[in-house]
Amino acid sequence: MGLKIYSPTRGFLTVEYLGRVYNARFFLCSKKSRDLDSELQALGLTPELPVALIPVKLVENDLQLIQGVVHYFVNRGLLTRIRHEGLLLAMLITGFKQIKDLLSSLREAYSETDKYLLVSATQAYNRPVNCIDYPLSNIDFSRSITGNVKNVTVILDLL
Repeated sequence: MGLKIYSPTRGFLTVEYLGRVYNARFFLCSKKSRDLDSELQALGLTPELPVALIPVKLVENDLQLIQGVVHYFVNRGLLTRIRHEGLLLAMLITGFKQIKDLLSSLREAYSETDKYLLVSATQAYNRPVNCIDYPLSNIDFSRSITGNVKNVTVILDLL
């Protein structure tokens, strides 16, 4: 079997692809800091850690989150130009093609909302105290096509 995606429990996503199993976690968090950089530092995020902070304002639906994570797992070996794993994951989720545009939108959206999603493409990152497990909703593909196409364009440009 080529690709199997499912959510075994609240906040978890499992991706099975060509005999390999990948796990991701999703958290809904409340801001603790006024600015994005302070929040990232408090969360202990480093460039080699595939964890992305995405303000809720930048996500249209859960399909966008799932697709970004799947693209990360399937294509990360081919995407070597971007060395910051969290930013790569954020690009694949949000659909931004340029890191500069992504960072600008992340900062602006972070300042405009009290909640953000923390997406972890590693099991080595535990839930922060200001976060809860984020339940992935049932996906309606007919309503999710816009975010779906946008993210496919990004992955094709990066490859």
